[in-house]
Amino acid sequence: MKRFWKWVGATVAVLALLAVAAVLVIPFVVGTPRVRAAIARAASQAVGRPVTFTALSVTVLPDPSIRLHGLALADAPDFATPPPF
Repeated sequence: MKRFWKWVGATVAVLALLAVAAVLVIPFVVGTPRVRAAIARAASQAVGRPVTFTALSVTVLPDPSIRLHGLALADAPDFATPPPF
């Protein structure tokens, strides 16, 4: 029985270590150009027009969030042409 509890304790310790490592690494991984391009592409598809941003910041604690700085949405296609008067 002691062997079982040692195994459980070791498993919990490893999972806790992996969670801490993920909290420390996630902000650096999300800031890579490849991930930034994927975020811009997904946002563009969601709103139906081009989305650009200059920078992004990621926080994991206390509340997980991603902030896009310098966010710009292109004009909707209906607003691109002048009205036919």
